[in-house]
Amino acid sequence: MVGQGGEGEESDLLWIFGYGSLIWKPPEGFHHVASTAGFITGWERRFWQGSTDHRGLPGAPGLVATLLRRDRLEGDGEEHAGEIFCWGMAYGYGHEESVRLLQYLDFREKNGYERTEVDVWTAHTDKDAKIKGAVLYVATPDNYEYCGPLTNAQCAEQIARSVGPSGPNFEYLYNLAEALRHIKAEDPHVYDLEERVKEIGPTKDTLPQVGGAFVGDG
Repeated sequence: MVGQGGEGEESDLLWIFGYGSLIWKPPEGFHHVASTAGFITGWERRFWQGSTDHRGLPGAPGLVATLLRRDRLEGDGEEHAGEIFCWGMAYGYGHEESVRLLQYLDFREKNGYERTEVDVWTAHTDKDAKIKGAVLYVATPDNYEYCGPLTNAQCAEQIARSVGPSGPNFEYLYNLAEALRHIKAEDPHVYDLEERVKEIGPTKDTLPQVGGAFVGDG
């Protein structure tokens, strides 16, 4: 069974691991019965995925989070020593909702993302993963919206000027940074981007108005 993990009753749940907007905004219209902050190993978050349906437009993409393996991180101007990992939120759902939930997420994440499975730890001191086989959506580097590799300066400039049906790109970044602070997560990439974009100083008034509405908060 996809996304099955945890202990006791939680082992019967479908688990979704979110590392972008799902951290602060779980899927609307669904009821999670368990949740926990946690991290996955072997992946690192980067704002290298183009967004032309949520936080940008065709021809003027915004940037949203994806995950990359170490060998794909070259070219961002940063050093990568030691183990890499990514903090986020895991949400557990009853299997009566699993088919409809996965259909919803498959549609929401259709713009370059693929579904895979990961194990989730809740503390660096854990020997074993708390959740086995959580569902993860990741935008692979060979998808048509992928924009990497980018330096943080390039990311910040693009985020500051981008807007889409779900709103300004900088709001997505700020929401993610605040959500990560809330769960006391480490992420130098996100916090550096937040600082750089705030120095540029975009506001809703400085960006064009974009009509339309989109389900979710990508």
